[in-house]
Amino acid sequence: QQQDSAVVFDNLFHRNLSGVRNQGVQQNHPDINRMIAEHQHSTQGALNHSTLYSMPSATRTELEKDNHESSITRDDLVPALYNFRQSLKLFEKETKRALKYKRPVTLAIIGFGDLPSVYTKYGVLAQEESIRFIGNSIAEFVDLDIDIAGRYENYRFLVVLPENKPDMAVKVFEGMRKHFETNPIQYHQYKFTMPVSIGIVSIPHHGYNWKELIAKADLACDLVLEQGGNALGSC
Repeated sequence: QQQDSAVVFDNLFHRNLSGVRNQGVQQNHPDINRMIAEHQHSTQGALNHSTLYSMPSATRTELEKDNHESSITRDDLVPALYNFRQSLKLFEKETKRALKYKRPVTLAIIGFGDLPSVYTKYGVLAQEESIRFIGNSIAEFVDLDIDIAGRYENYRFLVVLPENKPDMAVKVFEGMRKHFETNPIQYHQYKFTMPVSIGIVSIPHHGYNWKELIAKADLACDLVLEQGGNALGSC
């Protein structure tokens, strides 16, 4: 139940972010700050009880709770990738570095519009296997010691390529698109492909504020999905 609550707040954050995009992608929008804080707060309970042997939350100080939550940086289904909270934290840091040293950085939101139908057709275990396949595939296209790759929401992922101008990054993401187009996911007797929709933005071409860049990349991903997917796009 606590994990379900965390998912609710996670989804609420993304719905509010969509609202920011539709309002013209305002910089430093207070709703984003509020939703990030609520997302972090809502996940505390689930993280504190993530294993059978976790200490009861009543015996932990608030500082211990915060430290425990901060120590969880990887995604549950795909340990090679960062979770939502850590992905945003690292991208904010990378944005500051890029601005300070006047270096390029490219961000992509990678969406899989067919993932919900996997649950409908084959069940939750098939969907989890698909997410693992997707996450591990994404990890193969990036340098996990330098680049940032993580979960963004249930059906989307985030990839940040430091020191990459858009023309360099497009080659990486086009290779990723072809991979998902031609390599099917195997689940028991079922086999199906998972087309990808990739929204790409960069510094300095699309802005300098990390929240604005995420909103633009998310919007670009939506536009690609609306046009049929299996493509790259920007805005």
